[in-house]
Amino acid sequence: MKVLQICLKPPFPEVDGGCKAMNAFTQGLLDNNVDLKVLTISSVKHPFLENSIPKEYFKKTKIEHVFVDTKVKALDALSNLASSKSYNIERFYDETFEQLILKTLNESVYDFVLLESLYVSRYVDAKFDNASNALT
Repeated sequence: MKVLQICLKPPFPEVDGGCKAMNAFTQGLLDNNVDLKVLTISSVKHPFLENSIPKEYFKKTKIEHVFVDTKVKALDALSNLASSKSYNIERFYDETFEQLILKTLNESVYDFVLLESLYVSRYVDAKFDNASNALT
C-alpha cells in the first residue's frame, strides 16, 4: 500500500503534541510496511531541522518540505473578514507547496492521501493530471 502523508508541520523532531501525533501515525504506517511519502510545511515556528532527522527516517519517509510564512498578519486577517474562507486555513496555503503536492501525485499513484489537520485541507482543491490520485 502507498500513502502520501501531508503535514502542516514537520512530524520530526517531536517538539509538541501535534508533531508527536503526526509522527506516531508515520511510525505506525512504517511499522506496517506501508510505502510512505511525507510532504510537510515548515515555518518559523516549526522549522525543518534536517540535521536532527535521522538518515533512516529520510530514507523511509522520503520526506520533503516547503517553507511557508504562516505568521498572523494584521492586514491579511482584517482583509479576510470580507471573505467566507477561514484565515487560519488560508495562511497555511502556499502555491509552492501545492505544486510539490501536484508533482508528487503526478509522479506516483497513492492508495491514500492523509491530510494531517484542517490546516492543509485547502489543498484538496488542487488540480492535477493523474486522475487516479483524486484527493476528494
